[in-house]
Amino acid sequence: MKTKTILISFIGLLAISALVFQACKKDSDKPNTPPVYTNGQGEIGSAGGTVMIDDASSPINGASIVIPEGALNSNINIKIVEVPNEMFPPGDSSALLIGFEPEGLVFVQPVEISIPFKSGMNTSDMRVFYYNPDSMLVEQVPVVSYDGNFVTAMTNHFSYYYATDEGFILGIEMLNIDGKIGARVTNMGFDWIAGMNRIPSTNSNHDNAFHALVNSNNDVFSIFKAYLYKDGLFYNSMESVSNLTIRRNKNSGTYKADVYDNENFVYTSDALGTDPNGLLNTWFSGDPLIFYFDNFNPDASTSYFIKIKWRLHSNDNIYYLYSAPYTALYEVNNEDADKKLSEMGSFAFDDLFEGCIDEQYINGSGLKPGIITNEASLISCSSARLNGTLDNLGSGQITRHGFCLSDNPNPTVNDNMINLGAITELGNFSYDYSFAPPNLIPNTKYYYKAYAENSAGIGYGNEITFWTSDDTEAPTLFGYEPGSGETVSGNVYILISIEDGCGLDKAEFYVKPNGGNYTLIGEDPEPSYISNDVYHASINWNTNEFVNGTYTIKVLVNDMAGLLNNKTWDVIVNNSGSNTPPTALFTVSPSSGTTSTNFAFDASGCTDNETPASQLQVRWDFDGNGSWDTNWDTDKTQNHQYSSESTYQAKVEVKDAEGLTDTYTKSITVSNGGGGTTGTFTDPRDGQTYATIEIGNQTWFAENLNYETSNSWWYDNSSANGDVYGRLYTWEAALSACPSGWHLPSDEEWKTLEMALGMSQSQADNILWRGTDQGTQMKSTSGWYSNGNGTNSSGFNALPGGTRASSGSFYGLGSYGYWWSATESSGTNAWGRHLRYDHDQVYRDDDSKTYGFSVRCLKD
Repeated sequence: MKTKTILISFIGLLAISALVFQACKKDSDKPNTPPVYTNGQGEIGSAGGTVMIDDASSPINGASIVIPEGALNSNINIKIVEVPNEMFPPGDSSALLIGFEPEGLVFVQPVEISIPFKSGMNTSDMRVFYYNPDSMLVEQVPVVSYDGNFVTAMTNHFSYYYATDEGFILGIEMLNIDGKIGARVTNMGFDWIAGMNRIPSTNSNHDNAFHALVNSNNDVFSIFKAYLYKDGLFYNSMESVSNLTIRRNKNSGTYKADVYDNENFVYTSDALGTDPNGLLNTWFSGDPLIFYFDNFNPDASTSYFIKIKWRLHSNDNIYYLYSAPYTALYEVNNEDADKKLSEMGSFAFDDLFEGCIDEQYINGSGLKPGIITNEASLISCSSARLNGTLDNLGSGQITRHGFCLSDNPNPTVNDNMINLGAITELGNFSYDYSFAPPNLIPNTKYYYKAYAENSAGIGYGNEITFWTSDDTEAPTLFGYEPGSGETVSGNVYILISIEDGCGLDKAEFYVKPNGGNYTLIGEDPEPSYISNDVYHASINWNTNEFVNGTYTIKVLVNDMAGLLNNKTWDVIVNNSGSNTPPTALFTVSPSSGTTSTNFAFDASGCTDNETPASQLQVRWDFDGNGSWDTNWDTDKTQNHQYSSESTYQAKVEVKDAEGLTDTYTKSITVSNGGGGTTGTFTDPRDGQTYATIEIGNQTWFAENLNYETSNSWWYDNSSANGDVYGRLYTWEAALSACPSGWHLPSDEEWKTLEMALGMSQSQADNILWRGTDQGTQMKSTSGWYSNGNGTNSSGFNALPGGTRASSGSFYGLGSYGYWWSATESSGTNAWGRHLRYDHDQVYRDDDSKTYGFSVRCLKD
């Protein structure tokens, strides 16, 4: 039944009657006569009217629009325009595209448009399409009639329209599938042969739709939506929707079909074959594709028609997101060929063949199991309970069921698969993916599906996602062997216990000789899970490859969240079998000072191949006069203050369990007071007074500069912080911040200071942490985090003023101090110095000039 034709004819009769009635009215009523404009534009109001082009020289001569009374609620200037040649609908560059303006105008009721078409077109294949170049939408509108080289159609909105016997074609054949309505879609494409392989791509990187689907670097979705409409006399109602999405996953390179019923996900097909006879190529070559509206019960006395939409897109929701499509959005319908159920071709499930899609029937293989994936439960940082329901056994015995899980969408049994074996009864099932390896990764999004397999294939449930919680606690290391201080030889088995509730990644084992560097000796890539969150990590260490001596074993453990922890302990390697003398060694902090300095001596570095370090005894001669100042003792630390200025040769002697000894001597320089001459300087620019200190042949500010310039800040913008720590300057601001007679020190001038405090030239030239205790000599005696204070024996009085990041955030107050040098390392970076609460040395590195650092001024 041609309902639109009947409706249009009825409207036409009303329009003719209205015109006759208007022609008989008195002259006083003429203003209400619907106007007719022949120059292609004119104002139309609620009374309706006609706009047409009567110009033989115009390529669109004869184009017109008839607007019935009541279609507009206000006066609108209506125009008919020829669209520039460079704009044409996709798939038909020769089409005559005609614009009706204003674009986007929507009418209260349908209007008639008449547009010319080129001679030679086949009217039996003639269709009229609306084209929106912004959203790339191509939509079919109903045709009313043909007259010469003109076609008349109905629409309710304005944009661009064209008539063609080519264009995008979808043949729609309505089917009676066991009493329900189906639709066989055929001949997809721009001609009756090549199918959608020929559809032009809007993406310049691809020639056509099939090329875009197969070769794009992104996820690509070929989306069909089939709408079932009830054809009414005055109103068409949509009754059901069936969706099919063919998607390409860029990571796996596979193609699958997702089927939806009334927007609800039903199932995902197996991977589609890309061979010449495979489903992917078949559908894109225009072979039949079947949609099945099984959730709708049709009325035998009612006529129905189908509307199909299709687009290739980079997103799976193309009807609401119009950015970056690969093709136009095409819409066609068979409204002019509506049918009752009894008039539709009969089709049975047994007739399904390759290319057909019908819920869980594919390739005529029978019914797969019906599966529902339920929400995950008991989710932690490394575990979750996966839940599913077997809803239908299908048409064969179920040989296996379970879950497939991945951190990528659309997991299959080819991903991480849990096989729970055969099952014979419907109902719920679950699996505890526990913290026992393999582990889930903390703070990660997971995708999973329940599945079951029978002779018809694998039935998948819907996809469920969940996030594991974050891991905030590093692993705990305990219970190691061999024990601390134990003597070992040959091939040694090292074992350590680790506790972590979110799973371990790996454990690395290192050793270093006393005073040396760590060497990796092995790795346990998968520590063994024992119970109650406890793991064991172990390796074998061949000590025959190492010289005798004391070694520190270090185990570094990395958990699944990337949190680290380590454990160290000492063992003695002795592969000789005989006693050897110990090795004496000590440090002193600071390395030089004054008669008021309390020097800290530490001989913990003494080692022996046989006697544990804790059992070695030491004694001290602090002034090197040959008389021992202490008795033998296993306590290896001492403090001593010198009473007079001199250079002393301090000595330690170490003794092992069998009485063998060794000595070690170090020079200590003691001055008669202070770090040099102190003084003050008053900045004439703002009146602030700064303490000064002579160190070597240099005179430095003994405080951080607090002079305000552009691009300088107090920490946290607090003046109270400025009174203590000064201001933080960008490098450009720091270059000119010091007062006259003073300057920002160069990198070499910083080295001069460091070498005056005992650093060697080679140490000063290095980067990162350098020297011995020069940082301790420079740091203030209070104010540093965790008692990381210095001795300030230099008088430099360095304070932990923190820094300002380029983003404007502040950090490090109380823990770190940063100072600029005047020397660039590159166009973006400059050299500087860092001191930290947990280091005795001085850090030299280059940093971004946009950071905010403290400034110490040096006298010219």
